[in-house]
Amino acid sequence: MRVAIKCLKCEHVWHTDQDDSGRRKQSECPNCESKYLGCNVFDGQCDCNACGFCFNMDDTTDHHQARKETPIYSGVLKYFPLAIAEVARCSRAGNEQHNPGTPLHWDRSKSGDELDALARHLMDAGTMDADGILHDVKVAWRALANLQKVLEKKEQV
Repeated sequence: MRVAIKCLKCEHVWHTDQDDSGRRKQSECPNCESKYLGCNVFDGQCDCNACGFCFNMDDTTDHHQARKETPIYSGVLKYFPLAIAEVARCSRAGNEQHNPGTPLHWDRSKSGDELDALARHLMDAGTMDADGILHDVKVAWRALANLQKVLEKKEQV
């Protein structure tokens, strides 16, 4: 089956083949070389880089069962709706600061020192940063960014 993939980093679109189970082998954006695993939302499939349902699946894992066992709404969004909304606003503000006028995306070339940046913001926890965003929100954003990179690296081993 042929599927379209949209790079979450540079938004380049390309096509690749899936096997009969709907899984793709590791693929790389031909434009910016970002790596992708699993399937893709662009053609109505799950996009591992956005939701993580397929990221930790081996070839014997049932995709639909794995999705059901990942309670994104009831296990995260429902617990922390205010915090998640603030992190989303922080993402938007960061995008406008570092890439004004571009569609919302995580430009990983801008900063890669997640743990150092997290620690710097943690030192000012409970206070507002100069841009009007709580340092605590930036701690959460950096923690998520670090975790995402750790999980992606784990998958590439």
